[in-house]
Amino acid sequence: MRSSNFYRSSTLLQLLALCTTITTTLVTAQCACSPTAFTWTLNLALTCADNTVSQGPTTGVQQSISCFIDNNGGDASVTDLVPVQVTEVDIFELDTNLNIIEAYQFTPDVALVDGDSFYFESSAMDGTLIPHVLQVEVFGLNANGETVRNEWFFRYTNSCSVYPFVVGDSLGWTVFSAFDAANIDTCSLVSNSPSDVPSDAPSVVATQSPSNVPSLSLASESPSNVPSSAPVLVASESPSN
Repeated sequence: MRSSNFYRSSTLLQLLALCTTITTTLVTAQCACSPTAFTWTLNLALTCADNTVSQGPTTGVQQSISCFIDNNGGDASVTDLVPVQVTEVDIFELDTNLNIIEAYQFTPDVALVDGDSFYFESSAMDGTLIPHVLQVEVFGLNANGETVRNEWFFRYTNSCSVYPFVVGDSLGWTVFSAFDAANIDTCSLVSNSPSDVPSDAPSVVATQSPSNVPSLSLASESPSNVPSSAPVLVASESPSN
């Protein structure tokens, strides 16, 4: 378990809040048309330059996606930033007030490889919460056994008129391969045109529970305590192209 990284991530999210509060316009619509659950499939050959998630004021994601791949603060001589396996995934969600409402840290019993998938249930499933920031950190090992990391995060626009993603969107090493529909209580699009969002997730082949998540605390605010289901790992049969 990389608890130090987990706490570092919460600090990063606090920094995100401080840096973007001035430049980001206030959210006038309080909708959560993001999925209630995600299935991401690993494509470890991708880079941040391969991002295909639409962003901007007319989309579901603000024009502020941050993505990077590095050696996780390790030896600067590490130049191979392509992982051959993934050993840990950390996921955070913040609400429109920038309080942490979901925080997951888990390590699979068997490392994930290219083409494997993992499943995450969003706080949007609650029906009363509005996710506004999503951050994902993926830790892996390159061919030399050295730690490498892909981290990305962004703010939703929280638009009531558009879904943020389409199946096949990619960001860093992750491909958005399936979704559960947005919550009808927080997204009017669901009641108007439920067929617009794919709602069937792939069959679960293997299930693993996340590691225990340490309690989080920010310098200026405390995270909300939201019980939630654990993410589920889905072993796929073939890697993504």
